[in-house]
Amino acid sequence: MDRTLAATLAVVMTLVLAGCTGLGPGAGTDGPVTPPHSSGTPTDANDTPTAYPDTTTELPGGPMEPPARPAELNRTSAASYVRMFEYRYAYNALWYDDSSDVNLECDVESVEQSGDGYRVTVECYGYSNTGGDGDGTATATEVHADWGDRSFTYYVDEDTTLRLDDSRTASPA
Repeated sequence: MDRTLAATLAVVMTLVLAGCTGLGPGAGTDGPVTPPHSSGTPTDANDTPTAYPDTTTELPGGPMEPPARPAELNRTSAASYVRMFEYRYAYNALWYDDSSDVNLECDVESVEQSGDGYRVTVECYGYSNTGGDGDGTATATEVHADWGDRSFTYYVDEDTTLRLDDSRTASPA
C-alpha cells in the first residue's frame, strides 16, 4: 500500500473513532445544556423555577411497585424515597422473569431543596442473570444484563416524582 493511501486511511479512521467517542471536530459546541426545570433562559436569584407537572414517573414493567410517598416530605424522607424509587426502577428494568437474579445497590449522592420539593441524585450499580431451562440434553442459556454504574436526578414534592434524566418522562409544564 502506498504512503499517501495509508496516511489518508489513518486520518479517516482517526476521525471515525473520534466521532464515536464524542471528541471529533465540533465536539462540545452544541452550547449549554438547559436543565429540565428551567425556562431555557439564564436565571438570577429573583427568578422562580418552572413548575413541574403533578405526575409520577412510571416504573418499567416488572415485579416491583413504586414505594409509598412519604407522609412528611423533608430532606431525609425525600432521599430515602428516591433511593427506593430508583432501586425499584432499575430492578424492574433488569428483571425479565421469575428466573432473573437481580443484584443491585443504590446510594444517594446529593439532596438539594428546589422550590416546594427536593432534587435528589441517586446512583445505582448492578446486574441481573436470567437463566432458562434446557430441553432434553440442551444446555440452558443464561443471559447477563449489566446495569453498570448510573446516576439519575429526581425532582420530588408533595405530588410529583419526576426522573429528570430520563427522556421517557414528561417535561415540565
